[in-house]
Amino acid sequence: MPSVRAILLRIALPALAVAAGLSITISGSSSAAFAGSDEDQTIRVLRNTHSINYGEKITFELELSAEGAPITEIQALFKPDGPRVVSSYSYPDFQPGNNVSASFEIPTSGSDFFPPGIVLTVSYRIIDSEGQEFTTEPVRIEYLDPKFQWNRRTENQLTIVYHDRSDTEIDRLFAASNARMPEIARVYGFESEAEFKAVLINSSREADLAFPLTTEAARSGHTFIGFAFDEFDQFVLWGVDPQAFVHELAHLMFAEAVPSPIASPPAWLNEGLSVYFESNDTRNAQTRLRGANDEDDLMPIKNMNRVPGQRRDITFFYGKSGAFVSFLIDEFGAERISALLEAIDRGTRIGDAVSDAYGFELNNLDDVWTARQFGLAEPQLIPVSSGDAPAASQEPEPLDENPDATEIQPEALVTPSPFVQLFKSESAAGEVLEESRWRTFGNWPVVATSLGAVAGLLFFALRSLKNRGNNRRRSTSA
Repeated sequence: MPSVRAILLRIALPALAVAAGLSITISGSSSAAFAGSDEDQTIRVLRNTHSINYGEKITFELELSAEGAPITEIQALFKPDGPRVVSSYSYPDFQPGNNVSASFEIPTSGSDFFPPGIVLTVSYRIIDSEGQEFTTEPVRIEYLDPKFQWNRRTENQLTIVYHDRSDTEIDRLFAASNARMPEIARVYGFESEAEFKAVLINSSREADLAFPLTTEAARSGHTFIGFAFDEFDQFVLWGVDPQAFVHELAHLMFAEAVPSPIASPPAWLNEGLSVYFESNDTRNAQTRLRGANDEDDLMPIKNMNRVPGQRRDITFFYGKSGAFVSFLIDEFGAERISALLEAIDRGTRIGDAVSDAYGFELNNLDDVWTARQFGLAEPQLIPVSSGDAPAASQEPEPLDENPDATEIQPEALVTPSPFVQLFKSESAAGEVLEESRWRTFGNWPVVATSLGAVAGLLFFALRSLKNRGNNRRRSTSA
């Protein structure tokens, strides 16, 4: 996340003006003059201002004076602070000449959404009719609602930007983050050197402008109270709940742990880790799972690569994600999470990454978690066939010791198919009730039934041929 430093429009401008979102005018002077290779050409910046229409756009105004050749082209260059962003450019509207006024806009809503707290660095590339190029000094702008007086505090690797909040509330957030960040870094398997920013908002009205577009159901129900923007190393949070604060912070650290552009981490893992770190156990996840009566109310983990759109589905999604991650950590240890993240960062697909890190298939782990969650007969964990796989916590029962045996024992199957269940009945607790009569009588009924079926087919085939011959004779005589 971006380094914590004073946010300035220009090096000489006061940080307070920027934090308040004021429109600042930069007037031309001898220091704002640009001399080209032609000694007769000097370009002066007469005015360089911006204004924030919060929730919609930032508007920039530029006035220039050229003493030699007229100005024919202006290119505005801008780039947000952040580890995973690129520079953009725009061509301001203006009439070529020696004295020009140019303007351009950076949209901040809809598909061009920028979160509050984003810092943009803006400069201009100016070209005259003789092809000479000039570049203005960069201007740094922090995008915040100018209606509020913004404050900021920095501790360790974190800056909190807020308004109308008490020191005690901010102290609680720093206490929570200072307690959790070392644990998150340990589980993720890396020491982050990034510095993060949190922007706090205080109302649903602010949230409407500060949050990106989501589904209408989620938006109308205020399902989300925070969003992490890992490309900018910052998050936006509605309120001062320490657990929600840690949740969003864990997202930013997750992005630091899986930085590869070829990585495709599933949403259940990202969200599940954030839910887990809210309390370092499964309590918050189980709270979200209230109302889930059985496994049919929840999605299979393999289908949870994206957050759903309906509010009830979202609640269960977060609950299962957190509970499943808690199961992985409790069952196999936190160090397996870092191995899983390393595999994902190499571009390994999630199913293979789970098999590499845990030695079991994702579906198998999901079946075990589901059985425990709803008190069902628990299937066994079956190791994948890999020499590097960790030892299973539950060893499967051995196959028949007879080397000539070819029958697969039902106990060796992860999820029995309907066919296999012909040979085995189980109670809810999982114990075998009785052996099938097929096995008791040595499978001879299969042979008898097969011979009877063949005899029946031959009988009906011969009868059909006889009837066709009789019909043909009756047709000829007519």
